[in-house]
Amino acid sequence: MKIKPLYDRVLIEVLEENQTLSSGLIIPDSAKKKPTKGIVKAVGSGFFKANGEHEELEIKVDQCVLFNEWAANSNEIIEDDKKFIIIKAEDVLAIIED
Repeated sequence: MKIKPLYDRVLIEVLEENQTLSSGLIIPDSAKKKPTKGIVKAVGSGFFKANGEHEELEIKVDQCVLFNEWAANSNEIIEDDKKFIIIKAEDVLAIIED
């Protein structure tokens, strides 16, 4: 399936955190934090400013990003055991650089 986000939306493959502690204990679902890290798979064309000028998104495909944990609540897609979300670019908090 090919998904192309529109406008200021971003498609992110969610990176799940390790669900087992180093001691071997498995973290129960109720204690897990929502994932907030992922890889950008597609971006929309951008948005229009109040003055009518078009602005492209700073976020690019294949970047690793941190996003608002509440953004992961909506527009979730599961394909081939991978979890994807579509969020607004403003919910991306940071780009992780090597």
